[in-house]
Amino acid sequence: MKCKLFLVAFVALSLLTACSSKEKTEYEIFNELFSKAVEKINDSDSYTLHENSYYNFEINSKTVRTSLKTTSDVISDPYYYKGLITQNISNVGKVDSHVLVLQDGENYKMYTKVNGYVAENTQTKKEFEKNHVNNELNITLKRIPETVEKIEEKSVNDEKIVTYETKFTLNDIESEDQILFDQLLEFYISDTSTNTDLLDIEITETIVLNHTTEEFVSISYDMTDFLTKAFNDYLNIHNLDWDILNPISGYSFQFSNLNNVSKDTTYINQMTK
Repeated sequence: MKCKLFLVAFVALSLLTACSSKEKTEYEIFNELFSKAVEKINDSDSYTLHENSYYNFEINSKTVRTSLKTTSDVISDPYYYKGLITQNISNVGKVDSHVLVLQDGENYKMYTKVNGYVAENTQTKKEFEKNHVNNELNITLKRIPETVEKIEEKSVNDEKIVTYETKFTLNDIESEDQILFDQLLEFYISDTSTNTDLLDIEITETIVLNHTTEEFVSISYDMTDFLTKAFNDYLNIHNLDWDILNPISGYSFQFSNLNNVSKDTTYINQMTK
């Protein structure tokens, strides 16, 4: 009888050990790490964000290069935003916009400088959140891909950096979560080119995570097929028989200086005086 009881206990312990030592799947590891990285950003006091979008192509034997870049330092409380927005269009030129936002109690003072001229306005918290909160970033962070493929793993300064890739269409996400793609259409093409066929265009998202620090390195989208389809629609609407050659387009978020941003007093003085 004692032998039987010992055998039952041994089997139960073996099963328990087997269950507890079960390795996580690659997706479970990704999901957990993605969630922790989002939590770190949401809980951070400050960070630097680099956003970069571009659309380059050849048309009528001419090369067209367009880009929109934003580098911003953000402090959460009291709110502080220092931003440089650079718009660049080949054969047209580059325009830099300097932005400063300072929280003053329940109000937000915004300063925008373009070509040496500074514009100032004050908004309530409700107005500011409606007009200036980075919804593109917020939506990107809240949407955890349902499937991913691990495509690269490397060591950088003794830290484990892993790159994941996922594919989706706009049909896969809620319409209110498509704001990033709507903004890109409006900026690079025109809202008149919107077509339901775009909902079926596959978009590749690449997510680079630092496994050591449990932080994002970058999140990027390959927008080439999406914007080129929209551009072709636009050309057809206007009866323009032009061919788009060698298109390439993308949008990316890169993160740095988590909890390590301080106010630039020199910049504040330049913008406010």
